[in-house]
Amino acid sequence: MLFRNPCLGIAIPSLRTLGNVITGDTNQTQLAIDAGIVPSLGKMLLSVKPTVRKEAVWALSNITAGSVDQIQTVFSSGIMGRIIELALVDPYDVKRECVWAINNATVGSNEKQIEQLILLRAPEALCAILNISEPRTLVVALEGLEGIFKKSKNINGEVIIISL
Repeated sequence: MLFRNPCLGIAIPSLRTLGNVITGDTNQTQLAIDAGIVPSLGKMLLSVKPTVRKEAVWALSNITAGSVDQIQTVFSSGIMGRIIELALVDPYDVKRECVWAINNATVGSNEKQIEQLILLRAPEALCAILNISEPRTLVVALEGLEGIFKKSKNINGEVIIISL
């Protein structure tokens, strides 16, 4: 696959193209998942180049905007934890994409996935970006927090307390 080629001249446009395909309908996204795109995107999150990580997270954010099963694919691959980690430590451009991916996951997720987001420190990652001055990203981070709080308040019949 093109992701094996370390040339940024190929990797970045390839990631952008695949991300655009994934932004299509649920069927297009599922075809990309079935073709094995998620593990490949996960490998791109390990790139030393922030631009490659940014494009990979953007593509993954389009998957986390999908169905519960599509979101679960990102969780099952272990990639959601890496996205949350990048939201805490990476340069702003990568963090912004991570915030979108996390927020998208909160919108379409089930309670079990919300519980996983909490355990993976998603609320902390969303709060870590609240000191920026870009209004749209602030709104997305706050919407993600709202989604977590709304869906987590009665997991297993107990109120979940999130410490930040």
